[in-house]
Amino acid sequence: MSNTTTPNNSYRKGRNNMRGSYGSDRKTHRRNGGRGRRQGFVPEKMSNLAPRQKSAVKLYMKNPESLNHMQWTQVLIAYGRMGLPQQMERAFALIKEPDSYHFSALLSGYSGMGWPEKAEEVLQSMKEANISPDRVAFSILMQAYVKKGDIKGAERVFNKMINAGNSPDDVAYNTLMKAYARQGDSKGAQGVLQRMEQALVKPDIYTYNTLVLAHVNSGNMAGAEKVLERMKTSGIQPTVLTFSTLMKGYVKQDRVKEAERLLAKMRWTGIQPNAVTYNTLMQAYVKNDNLTEAHRVLGQIRKAGLTPSLVTFTTLMKAHAKRGDGKSAELLMDHMLQAKMKPDVYAYSQLIK
Repeated sequence: MSNTTTPNNSYRKGRNNMRGSYGSDRKTHRRNGGRGRRQGFVPEKMSNLAPRQKSAVKLYMKNPESLNHMQWTQVLIAYGRMGLPQQMERAFALIKEPDSYHFSALLSGYSGMGWPEKAEEVLQSMKEANISPDRVAFSILMQAYVKKGDIKGAERVFNKMINAGNSPDDVAYNTLMKAYARQGDSKGAQGVLQRMEQALVKPDIYTYNTLVLAHVNSGNMAGAEKVLERMKTSGIQPTVLTFSTLMKGYVKQDRVKEAERLLAKMRWTGIQPNAVTYNTLMQAYVKNDNLTEAHRVLGQIRKAGLTPSLVTFTTLMKAHAKRGDGKSAELLMDHMLQAKMKPDVYAYSQLIK
């Protein structure tokens, strides 16, 4: 990416555009005591942030003038991950000379929120600031359209990338493929793979996992299994995600035996199932009102040294509540509390059925 550019008229225009309806200028910030008055400071939302992001946000709240280049980037990333667009824009407005890293962090924030229109504005502002968007920036913008479920938007950005002189890499192709996969368009996803191979871009594990997802979402389990076989011939080792996605497809079609077969195949190939894998199988048994097997899966989770998740317990609670077995549901709630889990509203709702 480009380095920080010297401010000029185009730069100032792009900067003003980015303030938008949420932005605040430096005068407003100073009137607020230089601390942003802790607007949008939501401690519970910071729990999933990386340590360096937490540290940067805390420093920003106390003394924004002391932040260095990287800390400003981390602040923008943090507010984006917390889903706080107003705070993200306010922070961006305080950066004297934002460079490609700051713009990309802002772009990533809007993309993560599934807000492609605002992400497009960021890309335009980059150009006005004489910063040429690279394929990473275009891929981030594509992700915004993918999250929104807009295949045409993702394809348009993909073509923009090429027209701007950026050759798509595996990340760009995988992102585009994901747009088709999420909509269950296996034909479209297969088409992206063909374009990828024609461009001599080598498919990776993410490519194949996305293609498996496309077939699963379209209900074509035979096609999904073929992708699994192709992975082997291509020398790509399937992951726990590969098998878990396939299992979800079979569970959705109420094909429990096939899901069990895949679990056994995972173990045979040396891939250890995770909690998501076991939860998927448990849901299959619950769907068939087979609580004996569902509880056996709970035992397998513990035997494997894994920690049952909130989904594990709520799945079982829902099954018992449906049977009118409130005592068993309450006992499972007790296990959750003993494990120091925080039941959500959905979990508590199973106790009043």
